[in-house]
Amino acid sequence: RLARLVSRLMELAQADMRRSGSGDAASLAPVLARLGDVHGSADFAVEIDVPERLPALGIEPAVLETVLATLIENARQAGAQRLTVSAAREGRMVAITLADDGPGVPPGDAPRIFDPFFTSKRESGGTGLGLPIARALAESCAGSLELAESKGGSRFVLRVPAAL
Repeated sequence: RLARLVSRLMELAQADMRRSGSGDAASLAPVLARLGDVHGSADFAVEIDVPERLPALGIEPAVLETVLATLIENARQAGAQRLTVSAAREGRMVAITLADDGPGVPPGDAPRIFDPFFTSKRESGGTGLGLPIARALAESCAGSLELAESKGGSRFVLRVPAAL
C-alpha cells in the first residue's frame, strides 16, 4: 500500500509540473474506442457519442487517455453499469462529458473529491490521488475537470482546448 501511495504521489507531482507544448494534438474517437475496449465488459458498458467532425484536441494522446481512463475506472469501481461519453465543441474548447448510472457522489463528498488523499475507498486500496492527478493533467494543457450536477449517477466534464 505504501509503494502504491508513493507511486501515485510521484504521478501527482509530475502532473503538477507538466505543461503541454503547443504541438500536442489528440483525436478523441480512437482514444475512446481503445478505452471502451479495455474497460468495457458484460457488467460495464461504455457508450461513446462523439461527433465525426470534432476537432483534434490540444493535449497529448497519452495524457488524454490517462485522464479518461481514471474517470472510466472510477465509474466502474463505484458500481455503475453504464457510462456514456459524449463530446461537443464549446468555442475554442471541447467539452467531454462522462455520465454514469452509478450511485453518484454523495453531496457531502462533492466539494472534496479533487483534494489529494480524499477517498471513500481506503479499505479497498484507494489512495485519493486519481482525481487530483486527472485534474492536474487537464490543467497542464489549459483545460479543466469538474464534477457537474446530475439527477442520477455521476457526471464529470473534461474541457480541453481544440488544437490550433
